Amino acid sequence: MDMKEHPERTGKLLGVLGTCCLIFIVLVSAIFAVQQNKLNEEYDTLIGNNLSAYTKNQKRQLNGKISDILSTMGAVAAVMDTNGLSAKEDWFGPFLNRIGDKNKGYHLEYLDMDEIRKELEKGDCWFTEQKVYQQLLQNGSTVSDHFRVDEEGKYYFAVGIPVSKGGSVTGILQTEIPATILTSVTQESRMYKEVSTFITARDGEIVYSKVPDFATDSSLFGILEERGISKDDENKVRDMLEKSRNTEITDKISLDKISYYVSVEKMDYNGWYIANFVSEDNVLVSSHTVYRNVLLTGMLLILLTIAVVSVVFVVLRKQQRARVMEQKRFAALSQFSDTVLFEYFCGQDVLEFTNNARDMLGLDTLRFEKFSHRLDNGSVHPDDREIVYRTLKEMPHSLDTRSIQLRVKGKEGRYNWYSCHLKAIFDKKASASVVVGKLQDITEVKHREQRLMEISERDVLTNTYNKSAVGKISQRLKENAAGVLFMIDLDDFKSINDKWGHEVGDIVLKKVGEVLNKTFRSDDLVVRMGGDEFAVFLQGNVDSEMAEKKAALVLEAIRDIQIQGAGRLVSASIGIAISPRDGCTFSQLYRAADTAMYRVKKSDKDGFCISR
Repeated sequence: MDMKEHPERTGKLLGVLGTCCLIFIVLVSAIFAVQQNKLNEEYDTLIGNNLSAYTKNQKRQLNGKISDILSTMGAVAAVMDTNGLSAKEDWFGPFLNRIGDKNKGYHLEYLDMDEIRKELEKGDCWFTEQKVYQQLLQNGSTVSDHFRVDEEGKYYFAVGIPVSKGGSVTGILQTEIPATILTSVTQESRMYKEVSTFITARDGEIVYSKVPDFATDSSLFGILEERGISKDDENKVRDMLEKSRNTEITDKISLDKISYYVSVEKMDYNGWYIANFVSEDNVLVSSHTVYRNVLLTGMLLILLTIAVVSVVFVVLRKQQRARVMEQKRFAALSQFSDTVLFEYFCGQDVLEFTNNARDMLGLDTLRFEKFSHRLDNGSVHPDDREIVYRTLKEMPHSLDTRSIQLRVKGKEGRYNWYSCHLKAIFDKKASASVVVGKLQDITEVKHREQRLMEISERDVLTNTYNKSAVGKISQRLKENAAGVLFMIDLDDFKSINDKWGHEVGDIVLKKVGEVLNKTFRSDDLVVRMGGDEFAVFLQGNVDSEMAEKKAALVLEAIRDIQIQGAGRLVSASIGIAISPRDGCTFSQLYRAADTAMYRVKKSDKDGFCISR
C-alpha cells in the first residue's frame, strides 16, 4: 500500500510543481511583455527627446555662426561710422580680406549705394527684391532668402548689414556663406548613424537639403507622399510646422513601412524651419536590443557585483593616489610668492594658511580658531565679508569648485584684491569636511581693469565723461533722488566750424570741457552727450538759487574762452532741472532740462533757464 501511494504522491507533487512553474513562466512572460511595452514607450520618448535636443543644438549653432558673422560686420560698420572712414580708401579692401581670413575664410564685400542700385536693376544682387532690400536698410541686418549655386553645384546664401556715415546709409557689407552650415552640427549625435536634415518653409517647400532625392525647391510633402506617408502622418508633419513657431516639436511617423522620428523647430531667419528625420534603422541602439539586454541582466548580476566591487577598489586606490598627488601639488604651489594656500576645517571652524602667508598677508599666526567669528576683525574688506561667510557655509554641501574675488588686508595695512578658488573634500558627515583653496594676488589686474574702464568712459577730446556715464547718473538717482541736472548747449557752434574750421571747433570743445571740469566739483558728473551738447549732474540738495549761481559762473567762463587768432567765439544756453521736483529718473530730468534750454535758445541765447 505504501509502495503504491508514494508514486501517486510524487506524481501529484510533480504536477503541482509543474503547474507552479508554468504559472511562474506565464507571469514572468506577462511581466516582461508589459515591461517591453513600457520600454518601447520610454524608448520612443528618449529618442524623441534626444532628436529634439539635437535639433535645438543645430539651431543654436547656426544662430551662433550667423550672429558671429553679423557681429564682425557690425563692428566694421560701427568703426567706419564712428571714425568717418570711407570705403573708397586703398586700405579698406585689404582690411576686409584680412578680417575674412581670420574668420574661417568668409569673404566680406562692400557695395556702395550706386553699385547696389545697378545690381538691383540687373537682378545680380543678393538682395534683389525691393522688399528685402528695404528690410536690410530698416532692420540693420538681413539674411538672404534665396540661394546661389556655383559651378560645382554648391549652394550659398548671404548676410548683409548697412554701413552708415553721419546717419545716412552709404552702402552695404555682405558675405556669402556655404549653405552646408544650415544642415550641419559641430558635434554629431552618438545615437544615430544618419540624420536627414531639411530647411523648409512653413508650407513645406524645401529651401535647402543635402539629402539625395530631396531637391531644393521641391515640396517636402510631395516627396513624403511618394514614400507612402499616411494622411494622419502627413497631418502630423503639417501640424509640427504650424505649432513649432515658439518651441520644438517631435513625433513619430511611418514611411515605406519604416518608422521615422521627426523633429521640427522654427529658425530665427526668413521663417525657415529645421526638419530632422531619423529612421529606426539609423538608431544605433534599438528597443529590442535593450530588451534582450534586460533578460541577460539577471544572469550577469553576480559578475556585475564582483565587477562593481573591483571597480570601487580601483577607484579608492586611485583616489588615494590622487590625494597624495594633490598634497604634493599643494606643497609645490605654496612656494609661489603670489599664491597662498589654505585649509578650512568646517566642523571646527578653523582656517590654516601655508607658511608664505606670513610675508604675503603679514600674519602673525597661520592658524585661526573660530574663523567665521573673526571676519569682522578688519582682515577682510567689509563689503566682502558676507560673500566669504556664505561661501564657507555652502562649501560642505557642494561638489563644485567655487571661485570668488575679495579684498584682504596685506602687511602694508591696505586692502589688496585676491582671487579665491575653493574645493570641498568631505566624507559622509558634513562636519568632517575640509575645504582647500588658494588665494592669488590680482591687485594689478584689478587696477588695469579699472584704468581701462575709466578710459572707456572718457571723451578723449574734452576730458569729460562720454555718453556711457548716463548709467552712472541713473545709479546715483536710485541711491539718492536729490540733485540737479544742467543741460549745456553751445550757441551757433556750427557757424564756428563753418567759418574757422573743425580744428578751431575742436579747440573750443576742449576749452569748454576744461571750464566745466574746473567749475564743478570732482565728484560731479560732467558728460559730453554728443557734438556740442554737455550735461552736468550734481547730487545732493541743490536749491534754485545755488543752481542759478552755478549756471552764471559757467556762462561767464564760457564767454571768456579765448581762441588764438579768433578771439572770443562762443556762448552757451543752459537748461536746469531739479530732482525730485522735475523727475526722479535721468530721462525725466533730461526732458525737463532740455525744454528749459530751448526756451533760452528761442529768446536771446547766452543764458539759462530753470524748468518750471
